[in-house]
Amino acid sequence: MADGWTNVRNAPIVNFLAYSPRGTVFLKSVDTSGLRKDKETLLEMFDEVVKEVGQENIVQFVSDNEASFKAAGKALQQRKEFTNGHDLCRPGITRFATHFLSLHVTEFKKELRQMFTCTKWVESSHGKVGEPLVRVLRLADSEEKPSMGYLYEAMDKAKEAIK
Repeated sequence: MADGWTNVRNAPIVNFLAYSPRGTVFLKSVDTSGLRKDKETLLEMFDEVVKEVGQENIVQFVSDNEASFKAAGKALQQRKEFTNGHDLCRPGITRFATHFLSLHVTEFKKELRQMFTCTKWVESSHGKVGEPLVRVLRLADSEEKPSMGYLYEAMDKAKEAIK
């Protein structure tokens, strides 16, 4: 469970708790002063807690009804739904490690294919971003005609389509 609130000194805090048949346990409290309470920041906090507790031990993630909390919860669910709880993108300490981790994604080929072809993904905001970008990449990679003159216009169209 994630509960956002403000303490007596007006400092924004997010408490994380775990509930089990044996009762509720306090996991940790995060002072979010100076942090933006946007989807990405909350998603990283949620993901860290999921890793601490263990994906296999989580049945449901309950959070505030605030829009950013709901968006982060939905993104967390989408992130884990098709990858069996694995992160697909992890930065490495060295270039070699980064390349190795990138190649490691091939282990999830079946799950990734399933994710990108399911209707949930196609209808999501993330799924709608791909099509305009793929059009620009195809134009840039095309050998049929020189693409440089058309590239800027294609980029502008892609930006508009993504908005």
